[in-house]
Amino acid sequence: RITAEVDPIEEMSAIVYLAAREIGAPAFLFERVKGYDTPVLWNMWGSSVNRLATAIGVPTGLSHRDLVLAVRHRLGRKIAPVVIDSAKAPVFTNTLTGDDIDVMRFPAPKHWPLDGGRYIGTGDAVITRDPELGHLNVGTYRMMIHDRNHVTLYMSPGKDARLHMERWWAQGKPCEVIA
Repeated sequence: RITAEVDPIEEMSAIVYLAAREIGAPAFLFERVKGYDTPVLWNMWGSSVNRLATAIGVPTGLSHRDLVLAVRHRLGRKIAPVVIDSAKAPVFTNTLTGDDIDVMRFPAPKHWPLDGGRYIGTGDAVITRDPELGHLNVGTYRMMIHDRNHVTLYMSPGKDARLHMERWWAQGKPCEVIA
């Protein structure tokens, strides 16, 4: 827990960069981010095999190899979906639309001096669909905040989301993204 006030402009990232270089480095909960009332958690998995195991629901104390095998086994399990009324779905508990959208309310950091701005979604789930085959991709892609309701999404060349986007654009259609 970091109780001192920290600046989201380069200070938070510098602290984590310096302290998280060690194997088993802790997670960092910044309780007082300058200009915000929201605490920020960084490095929640970090380099700790046991924290990662806990986060994904496999036993702790595994070697790296055994962790990979446990994750493969876990991801291979089929779980039947539970269908509920969309009006009661927990995912919609904190929904903002239209003029209520304001991504500037989140204490998004600017990581490095030469970054173009503040980044949100570094540990996110971005979903795209291939227009030809229909399969989904879930990946982590950086999003830079431009203003209260605009972000840009960087999808590296060769990554699945980028390939999906290019296929949509080749058809003259927009690429829908869920982030």
